[in-house]
Amino acid sequence: MPPADTEILLNRIARYGLPLLVLIFYVQAVRFLAFTPEHAFIVPTYAAGMVEGVGLEGPRWDTDVGTPSPLWLLLVAAGGALGIDLMLTAKIFGLFFGSLTVLVSYLLAVEMLGDRIIALCIALLVATGPWLMMASVAGDGITLALALSLAGLFFYLRGEFLLGLLMATLAGLVLWPALLLGAICVVDHLRRAPTASERRRRGTTAGLLYVSLLASWVLLAWRLGGGVVPRATGTLLALDPVTTAALALLVATGLVIIFVAASRKQIAIGRHSMLVPTLLWSAVAIAPGIAGRTDAVLLAYPVLMTMGFLGLSLLYPPLSPDGRLRLGPIFAITAVLLLANQAGLHFFTRPMMLAGAVEVAQLESAASWVRASASPEASVAADQPWTISYLTGGAVRPFSETAQPDPDVVVLSHGEVPGYVRSYRAPIELGPGGAEIYGEVSVWTKSGD
Repeated sequence: MPPADTEILLNRIARYGLPLLVLIFYVQAVRFLAFTPEHAFIVPTYAAGMVEGVGLEGPRWDTDVGTPSPLWLLLVAAGGALGIDLMLTAKIFGLFFGSLTVLVSYLLAVEMLGDRIIALCIALLVATGPWLMMASVAGDGITLALALSLAGLFFYLRGEFLLGLLMATLAGLVLWPALLLGAICVVDHLRRAPTASERRRRGTTAGLLYVSLLASWVLLAWRLGGGVVPRATGTLLALDPVTTAALALLVATGLVIIFVAASRKQIAIGRHSMLVPTLLWSAVAIAPGIAGRTDAVLLAYPVLMTMGFLGLSLLYPPLSPDGRLRLGPIFAITAVLLLANQAGLHFFTRPMMLAGAVEVAQLESAASWVRASASPEASVAADQPWTISYLTGGAVRPFSETAQPDPDVVVLSHGEVPGYVRSYRAPIELGPGGAEIYGEVSVWTKSGD
């Protein structure tokens, strides 16, 4: 096939393939819309106070969790101001930015690899990744940070430094480890300055932009009286071992090939190479994950995937010198990773999200009982306090058997409360003959009334 015809074919594949990939992602993810982890209720609970006119202070707020993401808080509160349920608003935005992540992953891969077919393979793996589905329906803003950070890296690699820095810093206003991407962009941009005067000019411009955006988080933290860095509450998003192992193998193989190619002068890893900021960004995104912030690791997933395919494309060039496509090895590797995605989804992520959705339904039932049966003056504690606070609209503190004074009502997803009586047990479903099947979520009271 002549090179001109090959170019036309690639343009058509990209034009029709990308919307199809977004549709595939959406159809798969929307099935798990009921999945909501405990920490995802933090921002909607803060946003409820803003919408209700209480502001960011009140008995429902626990400043020990630190400051919620300013940009995500603003978006969720905007939906609430329009009369949309706050958690539904968070999930709608999560799915939208998850779809945008698929598109931006493609653009970043094209920028890094210069090959649209491999970029579509990467976008397919991102669209079918269990981690993206889980992050999109959770409603905690990770997909917004992911889309912004990828866009920031994309614009930076294209030479649009200020736009890239703006996107990266906005990502940091959703998930604080993303602030490190902005810092990397600034340092790398200064490193590339040809003269000292140009370095000072770039530093002043970048510093003003970076500091002005970062100041919004600091001011919000000061307003709330909490810590600047949020503390994770509840269970963070779990990464399935199958997808993670497959990605790790791809990245390790790709990086070995890249460094071998660099040692042979086949690819540049130097002063003006895009590999420097991308490798640094991947490293700083993974570092918080090693410390337990698995949501931060997700920021690096598409970048790491692209780096892996970059190495493989050096070993198996998809386009021959005469313009013929040679995609067999790339397609085979994509098929293996796609199977790993489906295995991870079927055996790990799907059961976890379905179980989480069942638990949220039980917590909603328990919260309804508390609203209907507990005294408005009763003190309430729970092992998932943000969930119950959002669902009841009242003050709920974290449950601890040693905390004083003893709460009047305790909502537990598991276990019992010594000295209390089980007043309500949330049903899961109706069994044979209409009999209710009960789960573990229960409401405990001092009197049992």
